[in-house]
Amino acid sequence: MIVGLRSGIVTATEGGAEIESDADLAERIYLAPGAYSTAGPEDGYVYQAKKFNASIGDVVATSNQAAGQVDIVFIMDDGSTPGAEMIAGLKTYLSGKTIRPMTDLLTVAAPEEITYTINLAYYINRSDSARAVSIQEAVQTAVANYATWQRAIGRDINPSKLVAMVMAAGAKRVTVTTPAYTTVAATQVSAMSGAAAISYGGLEDD
Repeated sequence: MIVGLRSGIVTATEGGAEIESDADLAERIYLAPGAYSTAGPEDGYVYQAKKFNASIGDVVATSNQAAGQVDIVFIMDDGSTPGAEMIAGLKTYLSGKTIRPMTDLLTVAAPEEITYTINLAYYINRSDSARAVSIQEAVQTAVANYATWQRAIGRDINPSKLVAMVMAAGAKRVTVTTPAYTTVAATQVSAMSGAAAISYGGLEDD
């Protein structure tokens, strides 16, 4: 170190996970056979992306073999959108001579986001009035869990799943204003806009 000079980090750190979860390790083992193909299959790129950084979550690779084009989109393990530094680092890694076949033209990016909102009302059976407070808390948790479940590349926005999760939390019935069922393409991902609007409609006869 040179006396009189100070060093500092000028970019925010990202994706610094060093410990791989059991679930992530199991997925890498499942994908491992695809890593050894010289044809650059989709599974191979997914495996290598997860090997690059344990904090990378959902990864989708699509290819146009006739054009030699391979497109890779990914999000982080916590559902967040990867930053420019992470995207550039992954592209550099995947472009290595031991990974990318010479015929592949590679692009790496964050998926296009399809936004949605949550606006619903729910009701509780009168016979469950003694548990009404705990059910309301469970419904809040169920909606949060739905937003996490929904955040997967290529997963259609599905209000039926939202209703099922709120019902499982103890609601008698649920009316959903939004979201509407929306098809999400293989390289897109849903993103909830704003906070969920959850209205408790009160008790109803069974």
